[in-house]
Amino acid sequence: MRVIRVVMICFSAISFFALPVFAQKQGQALIDSLLKELPKKKGDTDKVKLLEKLSFEYMSVDPDEGIKYGTQALQLAEQKRWEKEIAGANNSIGSNYNAKSDYPQAMDYYLKALTLNEKLNDSAGIATNSVNIGIIYYRQNDFNKALDYYFKALPINKNLTAKEELLLKYTSEQNTNKKEQDSTTKNNQKKRAKNLEDGRKQLAANLADIGIVYSSMEDYGKAMEYYQKALVIDDEVNNKDGKGEIYSNIGTDFFAQNNYPEALKYGFSSMRIYQELGSKDGVAAELGEIGSTYLAMAKADSMASSEKTANLNKAIEYLDQGIKTAKEMGNRTYLIEFSREISEAYVYAGNCDAALNSLKVYTILKDSVFSDKNKTKLAGLEKQRETELATKLARLESLRKRNETLVIFGGFCVLITIIGIVIWNNRKVTAEKQRSDELLLNILPAKVAEELKATGKSEARYFDPVTVIFTDFVDFTIHAEKMSPAELIAELHTCFKAFDDISGKYGIEKIKTAGDAYMAVSGLPVASGQHAVSMVNAALEIRDFMLERKEKIGEKAFEVRLGIHSGSVVAGIVGVKKFAYDIWGDTVNTAARMEQNSVAGKINISQTTYDLVRDVFNCEYRGEIEAKKKGNMKMYFVDDKK
Repeated sequence: MRVIRVVMICFSAISFFALPVFAQKQGQALIDSLLKELPKKKGDTDKVKLLEKLSFEYMSVDPDEGIKYGTQALQLAEQKRWEKEIAGANNSIGSNYNAKSDYPQAMDYYLKALTLNEKLNDSAGIATNSVNIGIIYYRQNDFNKALDYYFKALPINKNLTAKEELLLKYTSEQNTNKKEQDSTTKNNQKKRAKNLEDGRKQLAANLADIGIVYSSMEDYGKAMEYYQKALVIDDEVNNKDGKGEIYSNIGTDFFAQNNYPEALKYGFSSMRIYQELGSKDGVAAELGEIGSTYLAMAKADSMASSEKTANLNKAIEYLDQGIKTAKEMGNRTYLIEFSREISEAYVYAGNCDAALNSLKVYTILKDSVFSDKNKTKLAGLEKQRETELATKLARLESLRKRNETLVIFGGFCVLITIIGIVIWNNRKVTAEKQRSDELLLNILPAKVAEELKATGKSEARYFDPVTVIFTDFVDFTIHAEKMSPAELIAELHTCFKAFDDISGKYGIEKIKTAGDAYMAVSGLPVASGQHAVSMVNAALEIRDFMLERKEKIGEKAFEVRLGIHSGSVVAGIVGVKKFAYDIWGDTVNTAARMEQNSVAGKINISQTTYDLVRDVFNCEYRGEIEAKKKGNMKMYFVDDKK
C-alpha cells in the first residue's frame, strides 16, 4: 500500500503559514480554531492566507471542504491580483483533489501554481510544486521522473533551510548585543525560529518522499538511508506527523522483506501517533497496513494452525475498521485497496459470500463496471418488477374476494404464491451470482477465476509456446506536456480501449498497462496453435487504428511502436499485496526489447516469431541489431499479409 502512503507524506510539503497562535493545535482542533478566527480577519491578505491554511488542514479530514475554502482563497486573490496568493491557493486546491485521487484535476492546479511561482522566482513555491508534481508521476509508476522532480526540490529546500539558519543566527547575535530587547525584536526572533522549523519539516518531507520512491523501486537500502535523514530532522523539530509517516514507510519495507513482526511494530507505532494527532487519513492507512500484515502472517507456511486462525481474524478486524474509516472520509483510494485485501482474507477464511461481495466493491470502484446507463437500466427493471408485483397482488385480492367462502381453494392460492416467491428469490440469487462472476472475470482469465473460486488460490503455470506483445507511444512525455491532464487521460483511454477490443477479437489476454505501455499475450491460459499469427493480426489492427487516429485528430494523436516475441512464460497470481494476473520469463523481457528497438508505426518481431508467421505475412529483414542485455538479435518489420 505504498501508493496510499506517498500521498500522505507529500502533503506535508504544501506550504507553511505564519500563524503562531495555532502552532500547538492539530487536526480538527486546529480547524475549529481557524474557523473561529476567520470572521475576525479584516485585511484581505490575512484572510486569503487563513483560507489557504483552512484548505490545507481540511485535506486530511474532508477534501471537499478543503476545495471549498481553497476556491474562496483563489477567488479573493484573483480579485486583488495577488499572484503569490493565487499560486498558493491553486496548490492547496490541487492537493485536496490529490487527496480525493482526482489526479487530472490535481495536476491542472499544480501546473498553474508552478507557472506562477516560476514567474515570481519563488524558490519555496517551485520546490513545493515540484514535489507535488512528483506525486503524480509516482502514481503513474514513472519512478525516474518522480525522482527528477523530488531531487529538483531537494537543493532548493536545503538552501532555504540554510538561509533561515543564518538569518536566525544573525538575529540572535544582534539581540544578544542589545541591552534590552523590545517586543518587536523578540517577535522577529520567534518568526525566524518558526520559519526555520517549517523549512526543516519541508526538507524532511522531501527526503522521505525520495525514500518512498526508492522503496517502490525495491532499493530498500537507499530508502532507509533517506528515511533516516528525514527522521533526524523530524526529531530535531519534534514533527510527530513526519515521524508517524516514516515509521509507516519503514513498516511497509519490512513487510516487503517478509519481516512481519517488525512491520507490525512500526505500523502500530505510526497509528498511535496519528491517533494522537487526530488524523483520520493516517489512522485509516495504518489500519489497512496492519490488516494486510496479519493476513500475510496467516498465509505463512511456518505458522501453526491456531496462529493462522488468530492472525486471519485480526486481519479481517483491522481491514474492516480501515474500510469503515475510509467510508467516513470518502477516500476512494483506501476503499479500493482495503476491499481487495479483505476479499482475499475472506477467501482464506472460507467465507466465499463475503469474499465475492468485497471483490464486487473493489471492482466497481476500480474499473467503473456499472456505468450510469447500467444504473438507470437496473432502476427501470426494479420499477418494472414492482409494477408486476403490484398487479399480481391485485389479482390475488380479486380472487380472494370472489372465492372467500372457498377456504381450500384460497389455501391453494396462497401455496402457489409462496412457491412463486421462492422461485423468484432463487432466480434473484442466481442473477446476483452471475453478476459476481462477471465482476471476477473482468480482472482474471476465465480458467484462473474458476480455479480461484473453487480452491481459494491459483497456482502459477508454465506455458510454451506463447506470443507476447509490448506497445508504447513515441515521445509520450513531449506529447503529454502539450495536453491538459484531462485530454491526456481521455486519449489514453480511447487508445487502450481500442487495443482491448482488438485483443478480445483475436482471443488475446491483456496483462496490464503501465503509463503509456500496453502488454498482452496470445496462447494462454488456453493454448493456441495460431498464437503468433493471431498476435501479428492484432498488432496490424492496432497500427492501423493509430494511423486512422492520426488522420482524425492530427498532431494530438500518439505514434505507436510495437514489439513481438514468442517463447515460454510462467503465468499466475503471486504475492500477497497485488491481486492481479501477470506473466514472467525471458520471453517477456525479449518482447520488451523488440518494442524498444522498433520505430513509430512499425511492428518489430524476433527471429522466433518470424519463423512462425513467415508464410502468412510479408516481412522485411532488418539485420542483427544490438538489444540491451541480449546482444545482437535478428529482427524483422511486419509489412502486411501476403
